Amino acid sequence: MKRVVLISMLLIMLSACRNTASSDISKPISQASTVESSGALSESAEVTTETEPIIENTTSEAELDIEKIEAVQQPLSEIKTEENDLFAKNYNNGEPIFDDNGGYYYKKLVGKNCFYPILYYDNGDGNPIKTNLPESRCFFYDLVFHNDVLYGILHQDLKEGRFFIMKYQNESLEMIINDPIEHWYFAEEGIYYQIDNAIYLTDYDGINSELIVEIPDEFYTDSHNCKYLRGCRFVVYHGYIWYQHYSRYDKTEIPLWNYNIDSKSFTKIYTKINEAYLEAVNNGFLYFSSTNGLWRLNTDTYCIEQVSDQEIRSVNFFDDNILFITSKNEVYKINSDGMIKILDDSNKEFGYDAPYYDDISIYENRIFLEVQYGEDHGKIVEIDLGGRMLKQITSQ
Repeated sequence: MKRVVLISMLLIMLSACRNTASSDISKPISQASTVESSGALSESAEVTTETEPIIENTTSEAELDIEKIEAVQQPLSEIKTEENDLFAKNYNNGEPIFDDNGGYYYKKLVGKNCFYPILYYDNGDGNPIKTNLPESRCFFYDLVFHNDVLYGILHQDLKEGRFFIMKYQNESLEMIINDPIEHWYFAEEGIYYQIDNAIYLTDYDGINSELIVEIPDEFYTDSHNCKYLRGCRFVVYHGYIWYQHYSRYDKTEIPLWNYNIDSKSFTKIYTKINEAYLEAVNNGFLYFSSTNGLWRLNTDTYCIEQVSDQEIRSVNFFDDNILFITSKNEVYKINSDGMIKILDDSNKEFGYDAPYYDDISIYENRIFLEVQYGEDHGKIVEIDLGGRMLKQITSQ
């Protein structure tokens, strides 16, 4: 690893974290459907009195421009969820994956002995058909429909080092890059992907690829030695690559960093969020799940806010509401007025005695919830903002 030589240390006070509203909107509001304070931001959660992140500039022998920033915690600010970046909106979406004609793709298991999910397509008439994708020894991740083509990641044989960028069009599957990749992000300008310690950008046909950045040794974690390969994630947002390494097995000193694509500079970000996992990006915030709740980082001010003190397994955004599923199998919505529980496992509306809520997805003005029951049963349903079922979309 390259030795970083500290040339200068300068503490700069930024005019950041201006919005330090003291109202704790992560506590449930008082009404009939409101939950108790167990789902709210813990009153004992430590909030530092500082309002500006501490920045330290360093330069390495290779003349890399590296900043160190210690994020400062502030109370939860106003919740606005409007996001114009369609790929940021899709980043944490699951299924269904809609095309431009009202049809949609989704995966399901067929039969009790089916281990690999099969991808189906429904044109909207309720009569799904199998796609022409492989039906064995393959998993598909991060599917996105763009320019009349379904793109995604094909994981062959469930082996490390066997992730490929694919596109599916006219019932034909094509690998747009022959080399296996480690991590990826679909963006308007193309597909960003990582191989070893380098991040590239290619067009959607995989014809023109360019090197964007080589990851410095002090930031690089060899994913082939990582017990949880998919824990390393990055997004490209507002001109930066934001890179998060997560593993409960492999510890890293610098779990979060970013890279300014224009200025070619790096920033280490110390959030002090315990075992943070990058879940979503929305309206200027990165959202992280952790063992001590749901958090968000302001990408402009580098201030962090705790959204909830509960562990979560899915989060999404709808009409100035943050929707999330907790590890206790409860579904909440939180907005600037407070937090409300809208579903738990006592709900029988979906046809199951003890439903398991797995994933929340948003498409335009519609909310979709993936509900499981046991190992062999599940469905995707459309719900309203109060958790009531509007329509069943798929079933196992």
